[in-house]
Amino acid sequence: MYFTGGHLAQGDRDPGGAAGCVGHGTQVVTLHLNPKAKWNSGRVIDYTDYQATWKACSGSGSGFLPASTDGFNQVTSVEKGEKDTDVVMTFKSSYPDWTSIVSTVLPKEGAKDASSFNEGWKSLNPDWFAGPFIPTQADQAAKTLTVKRNDKWWGEKSKLDTVTFKAMSNETQTKAFANKEIDAASNIITKDGYQTAKKRPDVDMRQAGSLQWRHFTFNTKSTMLSDKKVRQAIVKGINRPAIAKSDLAGMPVNADTLMLGNHFFMPGQAGYKDNSKDYRYDVEAAKKELDEAGWKIQGEYRVKDGKTLTINYAQMTGVPTSENEGALFKQDMSKIGVKVNLVNTPSDSFTQTLNSHSFDVIAFAWQGTPYPMANVGQVYGSVGGDKPSQSNFSQLVDPEIEKLIPKIDTESDVSKRRELANQADKLIWDNVMTLPLYRRITFTAVPKNLANFGAATFQTVHAEDIGYQK
Repeated sequence: MYFTGGHLAQGDRDPGGAAGCVGHGTQVVTLHLNPKAKWNSGRVIDYTDYQATWKACSGSGSGFLPASTDGFNQVTSVEKGEKDTDVVMTFKSSYPDWTSIVSTVLPKEGAKDASSFNEGWKSLNPDWFAGPFIPTQADQAAKTLTVKRNDKWWGEKSKLDTVTFKAMSNETQTKAFANKEIDAASNIITKDGYQTAKKRPDVDMRQAGSLQWRHFTFNTKSTMLSDKKVRQAIVKGINRPAIAKSDLAGMPVNADTLMLGNHFFMPGQAGYKDNSKDYRYDVEAAKKELDEAGWKIQGEYRVKDGKTLTINYAQMTGVPTSENEGALFKQDMSKIGVKVNLVNTPSDSFTQTLNSHSFDVIAFAWQGTPYPMANVGQVYGSVGGDKPSQSNFSQLVDPEIEKLIPKIDTESDVSKRRELANQADKLIWDNVMTLPLYRRITFTAVPKNLANFGAATFQTVHAEDIGYQK
């Protein structure tokens, strides 16, 4: 995509282009869609699809369950322009990340009501898709999805005839790759997986800085963690560098360079500041602060009002990283008199565990985006009042963060906006909602002759360009 004369130039790959203007306190974005762009049903992609997507994802429709309403909830209307393929979107005020919500669109058939939006996509209706490939077969037993070249695609012809995706664990996929059962193993994160994939004679290990980062989420509504001062003390008792080095042992990375001090920006990304300096590993400070919070050592652990300071860590069984982090967390906490129960939690109930908040501390990975300031409210905000947003698993709603979120959403001066985001980040550190551990380097194992596919940070892979070199 290229900006020319204020408009996003039309291209063969993309549904269309856009132009934005600001005036009278609102922002208007006009999309000029490529008239060749069609759904697999044969229907031209037009303004009605953007209307339906907006209504489904804005949170205003009854029963719709979008993962996030960010961006869409800033739009006041989506209307037809001069043609059906012209889309006019009006925002409440300036919205700097407007491209984040126009980079994709749903067919109106798949977003016409809550049932279609929430459940209908499970049927894998090919008419609801568009792109260089079209789904042909989903095998639930074999956990595979096969797609073939889409003759209805208006862009460049795909170099591959068919592609089969197979759901596998990290351990299984690297073994299958080494045995030449599959042609790509992505997101390799363990020493064993890396070494296994390297056994394939024609392997090419491609790597890039990842947007994925490991962290602890603290349930601030749990009895033992409701006191912010206790959470702050616990953080100072966690040896984050040691956890990173242990998790990444055997991988060709330097763990010290991957420590993360921000909840939004990745190191090297414009706006990054290390806001973790007040929460560095300091066992003596952790002990002192727990004493001041009224938790006194009695024997092995700390006690207050007859209760032992105990934290339940949700340990994902069969997930080596979660198990390792739990063991090290328990070891660190024993040094400051905090008891940790490692609660075995089936990995297939991970989502249920998060949504039911049946944990005190849980470790998993968040995925960053090219729009680091677009989703502050999704993970750290509310849906109004003191009710946390669906992905705010810490369950804490801070009034100061709530004041910053709309400012971050609408500030057009990028320098001021980054500063506002860092103000919010500092509050998140102080509240101990989530504790960043480290960012990952992403590794993808492929045959040396596979072109245009592999690890990437911000680059988008165009599926039609992937192919084998002769």
